Parts: sequence; structure tokens; C-alpha cells
Amino acid sequence: METIKKLDGNGHTLYVQIFNGKEYCLYNGERYFSRGTKRLHREVWKYFNGDIPKGYHVHHKDENTWNNEISNLELVEMHTHLRLHAKEQNENEEILAQRRKNMVKASKYAAEWHGSEEGKKWHSEHAKKQFANAKPKEFVCEWCGKTFSAMPNGINRFCSNKCKTAYRYHSGVDNETRKCKWCGREFTANKYSRTWYCSKRCSGKYSASVRNKKD
Repeated sequence: METIKKLDGNGHTLYVQIFNGKEYCLYNGERYFSRGTKRLHREVWKYFNGDIPKGYHVHHKDENTWNNEISNLELVEMHTHLRLHAKEQNENEEILAQRRKNMVKASKYAAEWHGSEEGKKWHSEHAKKQFANAKPKEFVCEWCGKTFSAMPNGINRFCSNKCKTAYRYHSGVDNETRKCKWCGREFTANKYSRTWYCSKRCSGKYSASVRNKKD
């Protein structure tokens, strides 16, 4: 299919392909030739083969989106087609570099918007809508295994604070290293406990020494 060049109303160069007497243009930033909302490669396929089945995409066999001849087009299952192009883009260093650049810019503007009054208002209204439409769901406690019902909030791991505390205590997440006040040896203890001796023996010796001093 022949490609011609023409100038648009602003004097910019447009690449155009003509099919069935109609012009399809390649606009700046686009991958496909189009006319309004219609893409050329899809129109070519439909002209020769009829409607495109739901769940399928029209794929360029040689990956060249300028080659819109019917011999270069084939139907591909939608998910397969998306994976194919995702793999192609992930192997393209130029595309990856541009993505990283866009992500840095987007993160900056996103952080500014979420922290703005408009962003805070949106989050508040969104949370209210989510809560209003939410329904209780069943969860399984990660400590005792009991099934319980609760509103889904992203932290439904335990059926009670008792189970949550027991889980944290036995997981060791709150442990810290201390030095025994009697023998000086280091030992591990929960940071919320009042244990300051590495063993009952050291605790007993300390208590005995205090009693002897009093006597």
C-alpha cells in the first residue's frame, strides 16, 4: 500500500495511506494509520474477511505498522497479542528509557496532586464511597485459624487483638537484644517485656543478693 506525504492545516507533514478511496493518516505520536476512530489495518481486515470476532486483535505479521496489506495481517487472540507487544517493548532500550523518564515525571506530579487540597478531597470522597458500598466478608485468622466476618479494609489478618498480639510475640518481630543485669551475658527478649535477666537462675541470684544487703 502506497504511502504519500501531505501538509495539514498547520503546515505540518502528514503521512497518508489510501484504502478503498479513503485517506488514513499517521498522526504525531501514533503507531497506526487512522481515520477518525477507525484504524486502517482493522478496516482492511474487515473489508476482506468480515467483522473481527470479540476477543481478537488484528496483528501485523512483520511488526511493521506501515505495511497494511491484507497479506501482512492476521487475527491473534487479544491476550496473546498484548503479551507479544509487551515483550517487544520490554526488550527495546529506547522505549524502556522513555518509560523510566515518564515515571519519574509522573511520580513528581502525582505526589504534588495527592498532597494538594484537591487530592485530599478526592481521597476523602473516594474512601466514603468505598466504605458505603463495602459488605462484610469472611476471613481466616492467621493465628488461631478461626473464620471471622469483617469489613474488608486490607488489614483483616486476625480475629482479635489477642490473636494479633500472640502472632507478633511468637514471630519475634518485637524482639531485641538485652544484657543480663547479673551475669552480663546478652540474651533476646520481647521489647515490651520486663525481663532483664538471661535466666531464672540469674534472676534468683540477683534477688538473693538484694535480700542479703537488706539483712
